[in-house]
Amino acid sequence: MGFLDHAPIKKQTSIACEKVKFCDKFLPYGRRGSGDGPGYNGQLQDGEVSDGCGLGYDSRCNSGGILGLGNLIARGIIEFCDGRPPVKNFISLGGPHAGIASIPYCKAHLAPSGYVKISTDMDAYIKGCEFLRYLNNEIIGKRNSTYRSRFSSLENVVFIKFDHDEVLIPKETAWFGYYAEGTSDPVLPAQKRRNFVCETGVKQTKLYEEDWIGLRTLDEVGKAKFISVSGNHLDISLSDMKTFIVPYLKDPISMVTRPEIDTLRALI
Repeated sequence: MGFLDHAPIKKQTSIACEKVKFCDKFLPYGRRGSGDGPGYNGQLQDGEVSDGCGLGYDSRCNSGGILGLGNLIARGIIEFCDGRPPVKNFISLGGPHAGIASIPYCKAHLAPSGYVKISTDMDAYIKGCEFLRYLNNEIIGKRNSTYRSRFSSLENVVFIKFDHDEVLIPKETAWFGYYAEGTSDPVLPAQKRRNFVCETGVKQTKLYEEDWIGLRTLDEVGKAKFISVSGNHLDISLSDMKTFIVPYLKDPISMVTRPEIDTLRALI
């Protein structure tokens, strides 16, 4: 995974990559992915969500706890992780995918330093950011086609934005929206279509327009879903979880069960 060496969010992604590959070995036969290699491609049974979707066969698979930056780390596994199991769907809840403009009270040893992006000082971001600039393929002349092809190969990507999010600035970063370089207003949308309503004449982010990570490719074939829900950061209702999340956790899609709802609520 190359550059993933010392900064916390990079280290967490590297650890997660190795853990995913290790835990995949403990899936029983018939529960692994088909085609490209091992991976989960079965239907979840009651009780398996709580032990890690069937990855609870070795204590090392459950060590380390759950990190709240899972949106970015999961995308890092998809893009960076060599030899990982196949991934079908990516679901993001309030993820800072385009960065955050506020500066939290943290130093380089804390994870938010890996995705702070001050749009009026992009030179400092490109030179100093240790994670997001790689994840979003933002370095001119060094854009990685492998990262793009891995992300664009997904069957579905779901980005959930919270209308009253007070943690992410701007909240549109959950949809890859962000400020234009050199400005702090307005926020550029990542895509022209929002909830299937065409916004003609709206300038898009370069990440989307030039398809740095394959987001536009996914969107244009209907594989990218941009969902808006009410509430503050991660304040999602059970009804919205059932509507927007659960269908992508089942293969084939089936009726949601009470244990799965309870597990989702516990994770969020």
